Amino acid sequence: MKRGGLPVFLLLSVVLLSTVPTTFGSTAIGVILDDSAQIDDDHLARLFARVDVQDDGNVTEEGLRPVVARISGDDPSAAIWHGCRLVEEGVLALLSSTGCRSLLVINSVSATLRIPHVATPVRSCPTGVMPRGESIAVPYTFNMRPRPEMHARALRDMVNTLTWTMVTFIYDHDDGLTVMKNLLEQLVADGRPLNAVFLKIEWDTEDDLRRTTDERVRNLLEQGIKPTSFIVYGRSALARTILQKADKYSLLTRETQWIILQEESVKVPKLFATGIVTFFRLTFSRATYSPRSKVHSLYMQDAVSLLRESVPEAHASVAWAPSSPPSCGFGPNKVLNEDRKLTRILATSKTTGVSGTVQFDDAGWNNSSRWEIINVEFMDRNGTIAHKIGSWDAERGLQLKEPLFTRHAVTDRLLRVSVVVEEPFVMKRDTPAGPVFYGFCIDILDQMAKDHNFRYDIYETPDRKFGVQLDNGSWNGAIGQVLSRHADIAVSDLVISAQREEVVDFTKPYLDYGVRLILKKPVDKEQNWWGFLAPLDGTVWWSILGAVFGVSVLLYILHRYSPYGSYKQPHGEEKHHSDLKETVWFIIGSLMQQGGEPIQNFISGRILSTFWWFFVLIIIATYTANLAAFLTVSRMDIPVRSVQDLAGQVNIKYGTVRDSNLQSFFRSRSREGGMYERMWNFMVGSEPSAFVDTTVEGLERVQQGGYAFLWDTAVLEYEKNRKCDLIIVGDPFYKGGYGFAMPRGAPYRDDLSMTILRMQGSGHIEKLQTKWWTTNSTCSDEEATVVETTKVEFVGMAGVFAVLLMGCALSVIALLMEMLWHLLVTKQHGTPDRHSPAEIPPPQLPNGDLFV
Repeated sequence: MKRGGLPVFLLLSVVLLSTVPTTFGSTAIGVILDDSAQIDDDHLARLFARVDVQDDGNVTEEGLRPVVARISGDDPSAAIWHGCRLVEEGVLALLSSTGCRSLLVINSVSATLRIPHVATPVRSCPTGVMPRGESIAVPYTFNMRPRPEMHARALRDMVNTLTWTMVTFIYDHDDGLTVMKNLLEQLVADGRPLNAVFLKIEWDTEDDLRRTTDERVRNLLEQGIKPTSFIVYGRSALARTILQKADKYSLLTRETQWIILQEESVKVPKLFATGIVTFFRLTFSRATYSPRSKVHSLYMQDAVSLLRESVPEAHASVAWAPSSPPSCGFGPNKVLNEDRKLTRILATSKTTGVSGTVQFDDAGWNNSSRWEIINVEFMDRNGTIAHKIGSWDAERGLQLKEPLFTRHAVTDRLLRVSVVVEEPFVMKRDTPAGPVFYGFCIDILDQMAKDHNFRYDIYETPDRKFGVQLDNGSWNGAIGQVLSRHADIAVSDLVISAQREEVVDFTKPYLDYGVRLILKKPVDKEQNWWGFLAPLDGTVWWSILGAVFGVSVLLYILHRYSPYGSYKQPHGEEKHHSDLKETVWFIIGSLMQQGGEPIQNFISGRILSTFWWFFVLIIIATYTANLAAFLTVSRMDIPVRSVQDLAGQVNIKYGTVRDSNLQSFFRSRSREGGMYERMWNFMVGSEPSAFVDTTVEGLERVQQGGYAFLWDTAVLEYEKNRKCDLIIVGDPFYKGGYGFAMPRGAPYRDDLSMTILRMQGSGHIEKLQTKWWTTNSTCSDEEATVVETTKVEFVGMAGVFAVLLMGCALSVIALLMEMLWHLLVTKQHGTPDRHSPAEIPPPQLPNGDLFV
C-alpha cells in the first residue's frame, strides 16, 4: 500500500464507522434461582430475548446476558456463595427468585458490594428481609413484590365494610402470620378490634395438604368452634383444598363468609355448596391468568424488562464507567464498586409491565401492584358464578362496585329469605313437615318468584326483630341478617327509613305506612236522665231561654206602642189586648213548632215573628241532628282521641315495640323537645316498662286495659277487625312506606321493584289488601268504628243569635216608621182614626139606657 493511501483509508474508516450502529455488546446479569422458582433455562432465555424491542438503529440485538446460578432449596449459605461468585465474575446487577432466607443474604451481598439487586421472591417475605442503613441514600435491593403491610391494609379496608367480630385465619407460611399481625394492629388502631383463631397448615405435598387440612378443620369443630368468617392466605393449592374441606364440613354456606387472599390463580373446585367466596388477587395485564401462572415468574418478566430499559440509560450516561469487579474478600487490593448510576436509575424508574405499574418506594418495595376483588358464588348443583366487584391499590384504596358477598342473578336461583312474623304481612303455621309461612308479603314474594323464575328458602329471624342499630354500631333483627349476608332479602313489614337506607337497599314501597293509636274500647256510660240536654252546650241553652223572654218582651212592646197593634184596635167580643203573657205564649208555641196566637197583623210584629221563626228553625234542626248522634254513639267515653291527648295525660300508659324503628323515631325526636320529648320520657320512666317485645304482647296489654299501643296503622287495622273490643283513634303520623330489604348494591333490586310497580298498576296489591284485611273481618263497622261527637257550643251558634238580634233591630225601626206614618196621616186628615177607641159608640141597652 502506498504511503499516500493511508489518510484516505483512515478517512473512509471514520465515515464507515459513523454509519454503523453502536454496539455495546451483551451485559451480564447474575441470576440466582432456587428449586421453588421452577424456571428452566429455556424459559429464562425467552425472558432475556429482546423480541419485544424494536431496533432503533442505536442498539443491536445483543442486550442482557443471564449468568445463572442455581441453589437447592432455600439455602442461605449457597445463596451468599453464588452471589459473591457472580459479582466477582463482573455482572452488572443481580436478579433473584428464591425463598425468603436466601433473599436475606443476597440483599446483604448487594448492600455490601453496592451492586443493584432486583428480587422476585417466590412468595411474599417479611419487611425485615430488606434492611436499610441510615447512611444509604438509595436501596440496592428492589423487591418486585409489595410490602406485606399492603396486604394487611387491603384486608383491613375489606373487613371494615363487614360486621365481623371474629375471624379464623388459615395460612401455610409464616409470612401469613406477619400479614395477620399487621391486620389486627391496624383494626385496633381503627377502634374495631377483631378476635382471631389461627390455623396453620404445614405441607410439602398435596397428599400432606389434604390430610393435614382435614385434621385441623375436624379438630377445630370438635372443640365446639364453628366459625362463620374466614381469611385464607397461602398458595393456590391451599385455597383449593380448604374450599373442598369447607364444603365437606358445611362451612361453605350462606351463613359463612370467606376471603381468600391469593396472588396466584385458583382453580375453583366443583362443590355442592351455596356460599360466596371473595377472592382478593393480583391483577396482571397481558397475561393469561391460569392455574399454571406463577406470580414470581410474571414478576421476573417485569424485572428483566426493567433492567433492559435501565441498563442502556446507564451506559449512555457520561458518568458511567464500570470499575474493577469487587469481591466478598476484605483485602487491601479489593476495591468496591462505587458506581451507583444503575442503582439510582432503578430507584427512580416507573414502568408498566404485566403486573401493572412498577415503581419502588424509598425502601425498594414495589407497592404499585393492583388487586382485583372477585365474588365467586356457589349455586348448589348449578355450578358457580364469578363477578369482579371492585379493586384495591395503595393510592386509591378500596373501590367497590357492589358490597362483598353480594348475590347476583336472581333467575334460576335459590334465595335465602329472612322474615319477621307480623299478621297479616307474614304469618306462620306449624306442620309436621315444618313451619309454613303465608300472608300478604308472601303473596307478593310468590309473584316475584313467578315473574323472575327463582326459588326461595324462608326462615324466621332468630331474634324476631325488624332491626335497629345498636350502641356498638351493629344491627340486629332482619336488617342485621341482610347485613351479615345470612339472608339475600328480608321480607316483612319493614319500614323504609333514612337510617336503614344507609346500610341496606329497599325495593319500591309496596304499601303506605303510618302510626296510629289503639286502645281498649270503653264501656258504655251510665244512662243520664238529663241526656236530652247533651247535644247543646249549657251556654246555648241559657242563651235560648234569654232569647225567649227577650223576644217576648219586645213583641209586647210592639203591640203596645204600634198604632196598628192590638192596643190600638177596637175591642169586641173576640178582640183582646196582647199582653206580656200572651206574647210569651206565642214565642214558646213557635219554639215548640205548635203555632200560637195572636197572629201579628202589623209590619213591625211580622218582621220580628219572621226572624224568630228562622231562629227556631235553625235551633230545632241543630238540636235534632246532634241528638241522634248522641243517642247512638256518644255512650262511649273515649279518654283520648289523638296522640296530642295521649301526650297530655298521665293516667293511661302507652308504648311501642322495643328495638323497633318506631322506638328509634321517638328517641331521635325527643332531642327536639316538645310533645315527643314528653312522650319519650314518659315511656322510658314507666314501671313496668312501657315497651313490649312483640306486637302480640302489646295488643294483649291493650286488652287488659289502662294501656295504649302505638304501632303501624296497617297492623292495627287488621287486629281491630278481629278483636272487636279495640278501637283506633287519632290521625296517622310518621308516614312512610314498607319495602323489602336486601344488601347494598344488590343487582336484583330493580327486578323486584318492577314486580311491585306492576302489581300496583294492575290493582293486584289492592286485591291482596281486601283479601287479608277485609274479607275475614269478624267485627261490624258499627262495632269497630267510633264517631267523635261533641256538644254544640255557643260559638257555633253565634250566627243565628246575631240574625235574631238583627230582626229585633229591624222590628224596632219598623215600629218607629209606623208611629211616624200614623202621625202624618192624622195631621193631614184632621179626624181621629176610625180605629180609635173614641169613635166606638158606647153600648146601649134595649130601652135606650146607656150601660155605664
